[in-house]
Amino acid sequence: MHSLPAQSGPAVSACGTTKKLLASLPRGASGVAGLAGSGLALPAQVASSQKVARKFLLCLPGGGANGDGVAIFGGRPLYLLEGQPELTQSLEYTPLLTKKDSPAYYVTAKYIALDNSRMPLPPRALTTGSVALRTTVPYTALRAYVYRPFMAAFGKAMAAQWQYARAVKPVAPFGLCYDARTLVNAHNGYMVPSVTLALDGGKKWTMAGVNSMVDVKLGTACLAFVEMKGVKAGVRRWSWVLEFCFLVYIRC
Repeated sequence: MHSLPAQSGPAVSACGTTKKLLASLPRGASGVAGLAGSGLALPAQVASSQKVARKFLLCLPGGGANGDGVAIFGGRPLYLLEGQPELTQSLEYTPLLTKKDSPAYYVTAKYIALDNSRMPLPPRALTTGSVALRTTVPYTALRAYVYRPFMAAFGKAMAAQWQYARAVKPVAPFGLCYDARTLVNAHNGYMVPSVTLALDGGKKWTMAGVNSMVDVKLGTACLAFVEMKGVKAGVRRWSWVLEFCFLVYIRC
């Protein structure tokens, strides 16, 4: 991945010294950068001080041997390998929504598909802005009326596609786990049914095994989706996993 020259500029920041706050940070981290749509968030401050576009690219790593993530502010180009096309030109784009009472970003989903087969869902399970993109939630969280049929459909598709894949006792908080030794592990993660989120505007966001599966302990891999708990009735919002996904956020 090509590196970019360092830039400096003024920024509004705050300090916190409480042990509870510092203990919540990952090892090696020295602070938190806000990426919401407010005027004091880092993307807005970078755009103002550097006179660049109010947009940023974000890719979160999975940790371990998977390498580092990347964040690029202001719309600079990104090349993964020399000689390859600029990455952002090949991405799919869908309208980005915000809500007055929330700092999160939202997108509208039309349906979910497993290996290009559309999954049946209850009426009005998907509404405008029903999918929340959050960096603070480690796994994709689904409402119960979506999570339960999704898990059943994934297990059925997995059994039909990979007969030697052996399901094992689930490891909390996950509901579906496999003996990793019975799964095929390729460059794009475990070979499992792909999960596609059909977005507004006819675009699709497809997750391979590298996005949808997680190793929870030696020899056990789980589907990285969890059931959303404690959500008020009538609120149809999900949190979608962001690891190993290149996302470009553009504010007009």
